[in-house]
Order: sequence, then structure tokens, then C-alpha cells
Amino acid sequence: MMQVQGKAILDGGVVDNVPIAGLDPTPEPVLVLLSRMYPNRPTQFSLNDQGQKRLYVQPSSPIPVKSWDYTRPRFD
Repeated sequence: MMQVQGKAILDGGVVDNVPIAGLDPTPEPVLVLLSRMYPNRPTQFSLNDQGQKRLYVQPSSPIPVKSWDYTRPRFD
């Protein structure tokens, strides 16, 4: 989640697979939960960016969701 013109928004991977650009530049550790597997990475890995430590956790197997329909927030 991030704020744009005073409104909370969520990228959800529409523009960026991992939308970390919207993170506050806090020096506190950040947990990033990934919804897809990156085979060239371990299940958990850390990256440092400008003094911010980010722990990435990806699923151990593919998640059975192929698409997300933002126009239908309900499942009916």
C-alpha cells in the first residue's frame, strides 16, 4: 500500500511484479511476500537498498491463481 494524492493504493503487480518503489524509506526491516516463484532465488532471501533491509519470502510451490480481476472484488 502507498499513498497517491492522499488515497491509499495497491499496485498488486499490475505495473511492477514487486512494487517496492512505493515503500517508505524507513531504516526498519521490511517483509516482502511474493506471490510467484523466482527459480533463481532461494525461498527466503534478503536485499539491502539504501540502508533498508528487505526480507523476501516466496512460495515453495506455484500458487493456483492465474489472474486477478480488479473489476469484480467479490467472488460471486
